[in-house]
Amino acid sequence: MAQGALQKRTIRVNRQHRLGLAAAVVFLATGVGSEAEAQTKSPHTVSISRSEACITADPSPEFHASGTAVSLASMLVPKKARQAYEGADRALTQGNFLAAQKDLDRALFNYPNSAVARCLMGALYEEQLQLDRAFAEYSEALRVDSKMLPAYLGLARIAFREQRWQEVAGRTNQLVTINPIAFPAAHLYNAVANFNIGDFAAAEKSARRYESLDPQHERPQVYLLLGDILAREQDFVGAVQQKRIFLMIVPAAPNAKEIRKEIRGLERLSGSARK
Repeated sequence: MAQGALQKRTIRVNRQHRLGLAAAVVFLATGVGSEAEAQTKSPHTVSISRSEACITADPSPEFHASGTAVSLASMLVPKKARQAYEGADRALTQGNFLAAQKDLDRALFNYPNSAVARCLMGALYEEQLQLDRAFAEYSEALRVDSKMLPAYLGLARIAFREQRWQEVAGRTNQLVTINPIAFPAAHLYNAVANFNIGDFAAAEKSARRYESLDPQHERPQVYLLLGDILAREQDFVGAVQQKRIFLMIVPAAPNAKEIRKEIRGLERLSGSARK
């Protein structure tokens, strides 16, 4: 397919839940561009769930030792440091960057090797689009604690912004190798990255894995992405099915008209393939 025919699918992340991992993050998944594979230009809203934060609601050592979010080593920090980064977490949730910065500076003064504080500092800088600083803090968090899973996701998001697809795939592969279910969004990032790389088999595997981990359809855009992947693999029937599922979940989507047009084109291709 001619490169000039390629279009972009934009998935915007809105700031509804946590740590603004939402701050202006835009997923640019290269689309496919024939009559049947034309992409929608309308943005899709994706929410970041609370579980994608650098600290979790469950303070039990067993929970963290399991690799769900943070290793046990990261939880064994002085009380003052922990109180400070919990305050920073709350401030970030409220969008109070100045208060978060003060709390994190205090946490790192009391305990400079706190991977949680480093991860939160990365989230703070990412919120403010200071991506070089965010990258450095997430990287330091992983140096201190290689099981700090949200830091892998933070690094993947930074690479995603800059369309460094190989890095996105690598970071998310690292994360899901440690724990494949703690951060479902990692599979979605991985699917988009592999789609752009051109590894459609890997993209399909990750997209289907994400679908299985998203029973509440928090990110229904995955069905459009999987439809695009299947179209690239010449599975036009499967592509139609995925796009129809999206319309069933979001019948009033602003780009519904365009998606229906895509479906009609895919159905024509499907009929031609059977002849």
